[in-house]
Amino acid sequence: MDKGSIEKRLLKKRLVDPETDCWLWTGCTNINRRNPQATVYGRLGVRGTVYKVHRLAAWLYKGFYLDSTLCVCHKCDTPLCFNPEHLFTGTYRDNVRDCIKKGRGNKVKGEAHYYSKITEQQAEEVIRLLGENLSIQEVMKHLKLSRGIVSSIKNKRTWQHLVQEVG
Repeated sequence: MDKGSIEKRLLKKRLVDPETDCWLWTGCTNINRRNPQATVYGRLGVRGTVYKVHRLAAWLYKGFYLDSTLCVCHKCDTPLCFNPEHLFTGTYRDNVRDCIKKGRGNKVKGEAHYYSKITEQQAEEVIRLLGENLSIQEVMKHLKLSRGIVSSIKNKRTWQHLVQEVG
């Protein structure tokens, strides 16, 4: 890939925020109409492959390998930013820890969550039945729910805001 032509394409779609010094991408993004809560990143196609713009910037200015499994994270917490001074690399775990440390974790809970398959009332009923020491199998049959839904609630992977102490 020709770094010079890619750099020109990136800088052509750059809007510098004078307050934050973020280089905001004004080109194509990954807007997800099915999941409006998804983070929006800049996208740029290069020789038939679409890359996230901040990963391209890390490749251009920081020597990052595009095929790396590492994440390119934002110090500024602005997904559309591709200022190399605002970017750092880390593992997926590093990225999640950074997100939590900065209070940016997923705040959408319950029925409003994109992947929710049950209502809050159903979740409360699962919790109540599990609290009465019914087995996962019994709760599944009683409420006609899948093992995955019931065990995720029991093991506090979902609906944590409702779960107190379930056996």
